[in-house]
Amino acid sequence: MLVADLDGEADARETVERAIEHTKRPEDRPTLEQIARVEPFLADCAFPPTLAGVLAWVRLVEGRSLASIGLTGPVRLKTVLRGLAVGFGTVALVVVTIWMAGGMQAAGLGQAWRSPVSLLLVSFMFQATVEEVIFRGWMLSVVPRRLMSP
Repeated sequence: MLVADLDGEADARETVERAIEHTKRPEDRPTLEQIARVEPFLADCAFPPTLAGVLAWVRLVEGRSLASIGLTGPVRLKTVLRGLAVGFGTVALVVVTIWMAGGMQAAGLGQAWRSPVSLLLVSFMFQATVEEVIFRGWMLSVVPRRLMSP
């Protein structure tokens, strides 16, 4: 497992633990591991309806094609997979650089993937996809239209 020695991570963990302490009786308080198991699932449930709502808005309300927000090209799946590979490679490069500089210690790769926190990776992929469609696709295409129209 990659272990980071960052003050910000410890501060965030302490803040979450203090918030948990003040919300419930000691026997009813969830652990951070329990939160890490549930939170990604709850967040992921919100992303598909949000994405569907934006796509429906573009098609039904604005009457535009999905190509107008960047969902275009004959090999869309290949483009998405290439983007995921570039993103994964970029993050891996940053992590390896931090590790080589002595900022982390490697204690085994398999342990990291068995952690409930690793579920956040899947959540981040869904979140990033929806965010890109909303902000880079829809919003960046609609703002100039609104500003340029008389």
